[in-house]
Amino acid sequence: MTTPSLFLSHGAPTLPLTDTPARAFLQQLGHTLERPKAILVISAHWETTVPTVNAVDSNETIHDFDGFPRALYDMRYPALGSPKLAACVAERLRADGFDCNVDPRRGLDHGAWVPLILMYPQADIPVLQLSVQPHLGPEHHLRVGRALAPLRDEGVLIIGSGSLTHDLSEFRGHDPNDPAPDWVNKFADWFHAALMRNQIDELIDYRLQAPFATRNHPSEEHLLPLYAALGAAGERASPERLHASSTYSVLRMDVYAFQGPQDSPCKLLPNQSHLRLNPSRATPNNAQTKKYPHIRHAYSCGKFKLARARSIVMGKASDSAAPTRTASGSGREPFKDLRHSRL
Repeated sequence: MTTPSLFLSHGAPTLPLTDTPARAFLQQLGHTLERPKAILVISAHWETTVPTVNAVDSNETIHDFDGFPRALYDMRYPALGSPKLAACVAERLRADGFDCNVDPRRGLDHGAWVPLILMYPQADIPVLQLSVQPHLGPEHHLRVGRALAPLRDEGVLIIGSGSLTHDLSEFRGHDPNDPAPDWVNKFADWFHAALMRNQIDELIDYRLQAPFATRNHPSEEHLLPLYAALGAAGERASPERLHASSTYSVLRMDVYAFQGPQDSPCKLLPNQSHLRLNPSRATPNNAQTKKYPHIRHAYSCGKFKLARARSIVMGKASDSAAPTRTASGSGREPFKDLRHSRL
């Protein structure tokens, strides 16, 4: 079985709690793919000097955000790890000339567990994470992905988790389903067209060639996982946009699948950019919460429905927000300066 590689836009940490087209799409996506033997996530939320893979027997859930609804901090994604596969990842990268470290302690940050809790809520597939190196740019991550491409033939689902657009300085004041402005859509349209035409040189040079590139990505860490997913499908990858929507106006939530020219056809969902959530899917039913106890509490707390979650995301402190974390241990206003936040 050769699995496609995926790029997922994971949005804000509140994605599992928020009624959006992107959430509805991810809830269905896991049912549409062949079940992988393991999942390797290249996450925008783990930055290191050289590629680093976690090698743990069981993953801890990292709540690497501040000022969100307490329900998010109650969520757990207790997927197993795979030290054996981690050693294989490191070996493949080193064979292609990369330095690669192995971290025996790190769990899953929200770039991994937020989309996976929607795609595979059972948490019964081993999951590994690989870090990004923003100082080394797109071409480096394309090469990292290509070095890992053989893992797809072994049933490993390679996921790049980031965001197609990610300007948090424009985040404040928007509702989850506000439409995207032209400067967001023009960048997304350019990027999609370049992917469809396999314009690798232009994609690598996107900061100079794409419209509004630096406005949509003041820093690169949320776009770099896309290059790793693209590279993991080989040098003549065939991209397919599976989903296109936006959330909080400035975060494009596009999802791409990449397959190599020799890959067997894979059943994938069509583009559902206009999909709206069926009310019956808004929260799991009793049978689902009994089956997946690690998400039961988060979905059962009525006070953390959309209106409350929105009030926290908008920076309004309330007693429903979890305490914020700083190096000194003192609290701070949630999202006081979104330009320096990591969503």
